[in-house]
Amino acid sequence: LTRSVSRRIEQKGQNNATIVTVQTDYNPFAKNTYEILKILTFHDMSGGYGYTGLSNISGEQLDLSEQLRLGRAVLFARLDTPLSVAELDENQLDQKHQDTYIRVVIPVSISIDIQYELPSLDKKDEEKKDQQDTPSGSDNE
Repeated sequence: LTRSVSRRIEQKGQNNATIVTVQTDYNPFAKNTYEILKILTFHDMSGGYGYTGLSNISGEQLDLSEQLRLGRAVLFARLDTPLSVAELDENQLDQKHQDTYIRVVIPVSISIDIQYELPSLDKKDEEKKDQQDTPSGSDNE
């Protein structure tokens, strides 16, 4: 969110290195809509006033940082296809330069099961697995 850049600095004659992270300054005069909406969406998580130097009182309802704190995922994306039609005096307006921004909150469940390989998408493999997992003596044999 803050465009932090980390660099590894090797030290001569030593086997260890120092990692230096530098945070990019926020530009309150930027006109990039994507960057503005991204900071509005994650204002608190990006450092809030300490990072932007701006209050988020007017955009507070847009901030989804609390959703992240609650363990939910947030998908933030820009689509270059308009999802609506704009008309003026019954004439459709040109929408060549219109973007659509979506924000989706996704519930995340924590699992303690470890899966070492991706599940197969082939139905034949799934049928074989179902037959192997059938306990002996059951009605499904």
